Amino acid sequence: MLQDKRIKEAENNFKQYLRDGLIKKRIIKPEIITILKQNANESLILAKEICEKNKSDLWVVVISYYSMFYIANAAINERGWYCGERNVHKITSDLIIVLLKDLIKQTIVEEYESMMDNALANMKSDEIVISYDNERRKRGQFQYDMTTDIKHSKAKTSLKRAQEFYFEILKILK
Repeated sequence: MLQDKRIKEAENNFKQYLRDGLIKKRIIKPEIITILKQNANESLILAKEICEKNKSDLWVVVISYYSMFYIANAAINERGWYCGERNVHKITSDLIIVLLKDLIKQTIVEEYESMMDNALANMKSDEIVISYDNERRKRGQFQYDMTTDIKHSKAKTSLKRAQEFYFEILKILK
């Protein structure tokens, strides 16, 4: 479950990003959202293809992560926010928590209203949000520190997380 400490950190970072000019409100540009959604979908398709053909576990992880990154930024942009060029991956991670977490939870509650209670939906939305942070960290470890024998299993997990993240974020996009 997403820890209160992490949520508070993201909220504090959000305020600092605003002060530092690292995030800005801006007029929504539908063409940018479309491009980000296309990039996310293309990345997901390519990651799946590479995984199925057992071509490169490294690139399954990297491309899966970028699918998550693009679709998250589509949702962030749709809410009128823009991340600059500095620290964009960490900033995106924090903005997912601050701007998107509750929207993800709401769509999950609506979908599973008859099957699940609110606590389970909250846990599920936390998993979706946490998956981005996990994949961001894994991408770095995978590229520089991981042994070959565990890479394929982790690559499959990355693809699965990216697919779930992608489809959950699509639900909150207009």
